[in-house]
Amino acid sequence: MGDLEYNLQSVTIDFQSKERGFYIFDVEEHDYPVNIIIAAGEFSTGGYDIFIDDMNYDNNTFTVTVREIYPEPTDIVTEAFTYPCCEIQLNKLPGSVRVLDGNGNELDCLYFYINENEIEPGRIAVIEDG
Repeated sequence: MGDLEYNLQSVTIDFQSKERGFYIFDVEEHDYPVNIIIAAGEFSTGGYDIFIDDMNYDNNTFTVTVREIYPEPTDIVTEAFTYPCCEIQLNKLPGSVRVLDGNGNELDCLYFYINENEIEPGRIAVIEDG
């Protein structure tokens, strides 16, 4: 997608988001330093999932469309809390990120942390947002 490189990853079971939305954060030790995790939310049974259906990078805006899977009422599912999510790793942070569901509804950004602040000489920290 132009100069935006990506890598799709499966998310470990350790990531549990009770809310539906997406998270953006950096991981300095990887080849793809920007991670986007898209979460479907918390469910009390299995049978739910979320997949990346489409990605587009245009005018410095990265748009992801996801497809969410829901169990049918007759499906046999596990009786356990599940937190379906998927992950995209990017080589750089786009100007903006949008995540849409299959109906075109935009998901909320629940968390954003990219460490772009360099500490000026003579200071020991940079404090943001209060």
